[in-house]
Amino acid sequence: AASSDYPLRDVYKRQAMWSQGTAVSLDTSDQVSPGFRAAWKRDDLSARVWARWTSLGLLFFAEVRDDVFDQSFDGGAMWQGDSLQLAFDVDNAGGKGYGPRVYELLIGKGKNGDQVFKGMGFPESGPLRAGAVAVVRDEQAKTTCYEFTIPRAELPGLEALDATRVFGLSMLDKDSEGGGRESDRAGGSAIGAGRDAAAFGDLFLVK
Repeated sequence: AASSDYPLRDVYKRQAMWSQGTAVSLDTSDQVSPGFRAAWKRDDLSARVWARWTSLGLLFFAEVRDDVFDQSFDGGAMWQGDSLQLAFDVDNAGGKGYGPRVYELLIGKGKNGDQVFKGMGFPESGPLRAGAVAVVRDEQAKTTCYEFTIPRAELPGLEALDATRVFGLSMLDKDSEGGGRESDRAGGSAIGAGRDAAAFGDLFLVK
């Protein structure tokens, strides 16, 4: 399983390093799934997300502002609580629905620890076998930081990473306050729009 005994444990010390890069911000009402939009408040759910890459794989850091942290599920059920959900279209093919190489991952602080869980698209669902993950909640600041790696061997199609690659990417930031899922915020809204790969954003690998 992906290790949680990683330098990622010093997440807040590493925040300064990540903040030097450019983040994708999820902090406007138009990014909220329509069914949750009327009740949304910025302090209740907003996020900044950073991404990097090396020849070994992809690295992500997300800082989520959320007034209540609630996650009591594990594995593929983590979507029902506070969590992140990512979908990759490694061929950037777009098109209605999901193509043959579109993969979903769930990241969360499950009841049995920090997890990256392989979902739709993978030959087998289950915890990521390699890589690293840390999910750290700061109750005073009302923020949750997620930092995780996706080794190229874990995601079919990532075997060759270089500065010419472009992937399709969708992110969903899920929110619960103890009564079940209460809100979603999307970047590249494919997951929250009926799993429509045509709505993926682009993830460019640059030097």
